[in-house]
Amino acid sequence: FCYADFTNKAQSSVILSFVLVLLGMATVTWFRIGQWSKYWLFYSVFFVTWTLWIPASSYGISTGQEIPSPYMIIGAVIGHSNAFINPLLYGLRLYHLLPTAQSQDTPVHGSSSSVVDKEESMMEPMMAP
Repeated sequence: FCYADFTNKAQSSVILSFVLVLLGMATVTWFRIGQWSKYWLFYSVFFVTWTLWIPASSYGISTGQEIPSPYMIIGAVIGHSNAFINPLLYGLRLYHLLPTAQSQDTPVHGSSSSVVDKEESMMEPMMAP
């Protein structure tokens, strides 16, 4: 996406299509998680970053030109800052939000304190319809 030719209407159309479909799928998935208030920051960073492609590709489709200069620089800074933000979000914050096998003191399902039983119990809420 970063090196796409936005003056080419076909490339801009493909980018716009992919971004809209994937943002739609991601939005539905985040809402289906069911704990929106707990994980809102993760989705917000993702959504803001990928939404930047919509105006750039729409402008390319409608005018056949690149969007004016500061937009792409701002988009590059915001988009590539994910390399710094994501390790903090997923490495630190998510680590503290999710339950771990070490945080569970009692055996699960009345068995011995095996890691397999604890991992299965952590998966049950995610597998529920």
